[in-house]
Amino acid sequence: MLEHALLKGHGTIAVASSGVAALLLRDGQTAHSTFKVPIPSFENSTCAIDKQSERGQAMARADFVLWDEASLMHRNVFNAVDRTLKDLCESSEPFGGKVVCLAGDFRQALPVVPKAGRGAIVLSSVQECGFWSKTKTMRLKKNMRIEAVCDSEQDAASFNDWLLALGDGRLPTYTIGRYDDCIKLPPEMIVPTENELIDGVFEDIENIEQLRRRAIVCPKNEDCNRINGLIMAKRQHVEIKRSYSADEIIDGDPIKFPVEFLNKLEPSGMPPHALALQKDAPIILLRNLQPKRGLCNGTRLIVKAISDKVLDCEILTGTRAGTREFIPKLWLTPSDTGLNIAFKRYQFPVRVSYAMTINK
Repeated sequence: MLEHALLKGHGTIAVASSGVAALLLRDGQTAHSTFKVPIPSFENSTCAIDKQSERGQAMARADFVLWDEASLMHRNVFNAVDRTLKDLCESSEPFGGKVVCLAGDFRQALPVVPKAGRGAIVLSSVQECGFWSKTKTMRLKKNMRIEAVCDSEQDAASFNDWLLALGDGRLPTYTIGRYDDCIKLPPEMIVPTENELIDGVFEDIENIEQLRRRAIVCPKNEDCNRINGLIMAKRQHVEIKRSYSADEIIDGDPIKFPVEFLNKLEPSGMPPHALALQKDAPIILLRNLQPKRGLCNGTRLIVKAISDKVLDCEILTGTRAGTREFIPKLWLTPSDTGLNIAFKRYQFPVRVSYAMTINK
């Protein structure tokens, strides 16, 4: 669709809700980077784009917007972009009258709403936006990814049917402890221990092609940290180097919140105080550094050399795979610490990514 619009000579904007998805689009960037969406976004938020600026005028001229992984983004972000484009185009039509393709699947991960229940998470999706009643839904019918990895058409069709039943909530559920919506996984999907899971996914931990194509996906950061630690320990011949952050309180009493307390904090989207790294280990970026050079939030790289203030890395995936880049230490501020304080951390904006969370 994007290629068709470009061939027709239309002005296009290609964005995605995650950095990884943005790298797969021609001239793609994250939605937050392109539209200057505020973090966090609220009901009445607008994007920081001046109508007279070069960016604002280019957006006003664009005819088509492709937004990939739209199901991951909070409705406040879409409302902010909708409100901004209406102002830039001086139009009351949704998104200023532009044709907008929102690609995604609500069977996959929905927006992350801290400490929210199912109802609040559903209410945060793009389907709750005012413009949703004016959208037209188009469904894809062929799962090309499954067909590419299954041994036969029959296996592909069987797994595809099971996956759709899972996403639609048609599988039988069971009560285990306090959870009443558990499902039974097929035996071939289950391994008894984490070590067997690691050995099954990474047959050769030193194989770059396997690291490029494979990763273990976990629901929580604590699970990722544990599995990443197990894998790094298996590489006994490679030294583990630790980078320690410098943490400072921004607004608050440094006596009440000493450095030792700040060091123990690990807010979502932030690197740890003691960051363990290894040569030839995969890492994932936690910030948008240079989107046009492939360095987005979610980009996976492999570490080639480690120094005190710079990581020498090679991009693992996307159109710039194989490119060498330097990742510096930066002052990072978490968007939400879960506490009533603001602090900053001087650290490499990365995490080890043999295992990573479902939102990356």
